[in-house]
Amino acid sequence: MKSDKISPVLLVVLGVLLGLLAFLLFVVNPFGWEFKIPTLFKLPSKNAPEEISPAPTPYPLPSGKQTYTISGNMPGAPKITEVIFDPLDPTNGKEINLSVKTSDVSGVAGVEVVLNTDNKDLTTKLYLREGTVNNGVWKGIIKVDDSYNRIYRFLIKARNTKNILQSNTITIR
Repeated sequence: MKSDKISPVLLVVLGVLLGLLAFLLFVVNPFGWEFKIPTLFKLPSKNAPEEISPAPTPYPLPSGKQTYTISGNMPGAPKITEVIFDPLDPTNGKEINLSVKTSDVSGVAGVEVVLNTDNKDLTTKLYLREGTVNNGVWKGIIKVDDSYNRIYRFLIKARNTKNILQSNTITIR
């Protein structure tokens, strides 16, 4: 008996073969066809000169005395709980009064602050001015003699008498 219908298996095989042929023609592209693929974003041309955009204006910082609270620390390390900058936005050549509250059961042996600005890194040692080595306030002065339009970051480091270091970074810019 002769059937006028095409077998479903034959249709699937034919569909797969046509799909493979279209895929290979697209990937190999033996005829040099150009395919315009729609895109949501404008892609730069290979021959177009790169446009240089101006640097963005840095956002304004809060003026005057600013307090930052820090929570969490590494077990066994000194705990840094508060950092005060007075002022946070000094003009070039001026000073920042720093105040760092720390606590540690074995006692804090020392605190220092590393200031990272656009072109410089400056380390300042702080001194215990209030309280005890177990729970005290360490203070110091850092002179800002560089711009901080792009980079303005403070790394606060406290080391205890067991020589365990705790460091926290406060990124302003």
